[in-house]
Amino acid sequence: MTKSEFLDELCRRIKMLPPEEAERAVSFYSEAIDDKIEGGMTEEEAVASLGSLDDIALQVESAALKSTPQQKKVGKKAIKTLLTVLIVVIITASVAFAAGELVSFFTKDIAAVPEPLELSPNDVAVISVESVSGDITITESPDERIHVDAGKGYEVVRGVTLTVKPHGTGTIYGSNPVTVSLPKGYTPTLALMTASGKISIGADCSAVNVDSVSGDVAFENVSAGNIDITSVSGSASGTLNAGREDYLVLFSSVSGSNSVTAYEPQPFEYRLSFESISGNLDISFK
Repeated sequence: MTKSEFLDELCRRIKMLPPEEAERAVSFYSEAIDDKIEGGMTEEEAVASLGSLDDIALQVESAALKSTPQQKKVGKKAIKTLLTVLIVVIITASVAFAAGELVSFFTKDIAAVPEPLELSPNDVAVISVESVSGDITITESPDERIHVDAGKGYEVVRGVTLTVKPHGTGTIYGSNPVTVSLPKGYTPTLALMTASGKISIGADCSAVNVDSVSGDVAFENVSAGNIDITSVSGSASGTLNAGREDYLVLFSSVSGSNSVTAYEPQPFEYRLSFESISGNLDISFK
């Protein structure tokens, strides 16, 4: 898909937004594509690297909802709707209790709490974690095994790509925290996705790919390869165990700030790419 085709399709999908919000989003992604092309990608590769148009349109709409003056009115309406739903749930639950079905009513289609897992790092190359509002923590393991601790509402799929993802849909799914512990010397690729949960990375990895709507990302003295962060309003902060000269920093944000100082010498060993509408980048190097 070309840049022109991508932007035309994005305009079509967000045409219900206020004109200024739509224009801001289109401008952001136009500049993001130009930056990637300047970094050496072809036009098609730059567009493909942005990800799914469905996800992008959803992120843009979410950000616009947060910034619109009508948000408070929408919030009050949502609260009234939620109260109505809760009343219906309580009444229905009472009826179910009378029929002896209360337990099945509240547990239908909700994944049981996955047992904490211990895996050999030799079996896993990529670790993918998805959440809705639950925090994601990547930390060091106390031994030579990978440990996965996920709460109710998740399912864990084992394989070369170890995947932790919400089981089903609804507010309960993906709302509990997920912790993955990695042994020293094991550096997988991390693919971390969240709507509003915080992501904390405190273990080394070969590459990091983060997709977030409003969740912040924090690095804690991490040695990492290429880092790619895409967010609507989330920020990235922390410390990397590398020299500033090791990273080519690509920063693209409409209203966010960047504390990383420019560095000219080339070639760079790694890439730190941060794309956001209003998020800030505040990374320091050892």
